[in-house]
Amino acid sequence: MEGANLSGINMMGGYFAAGSLCKTNLSESCLIGFDFKGKGLEEANFSNADLTGACLWSAFLNDANLSSCILKGVNMRNAILYNANLRGAVLDSANLANVDFTGADFAIDRYMTGILFWNTTMPDGTVIEGPCFIN
Repeated sequence: MEGANLSGINMMGGYFAAGSLCKTNLSESCLIGFDFKGKGLEEANFSNADLTGACLWSAFLNDANLSSCILKGVNMRNAILYNANLRGAVLDSANLANVDFTGADFAIDRYMTGILFWNTTMPDGTVIEGPCFIN
């Protein structure tokens, strides 16, 4: 499925059996509760997608576009997001333990609540050792 255009799909609680979704366009999609555990999602486009409750555990999201993406309650533990675009993403109640945001367009803002940071590498390379909750 690498490079597929799946923009605007609407599915809940499933998973993609394909090993790699690199460069796949999933913009404007509703993928609530989807399982992307361990998937290669490099350069994928999730802009304006709803990934509420999704599992992104150990996913590779290098250079992915997650701008304005709804990521409420996602489990991103051990995910790699080098140079990912998270501008405007909603990350309420997210598990960001051991996530690496090196070089990503990502900043903590006052609207983020219930987020777990633990050994989380921020875009500038600093590490929030935690456990630390932002409420």
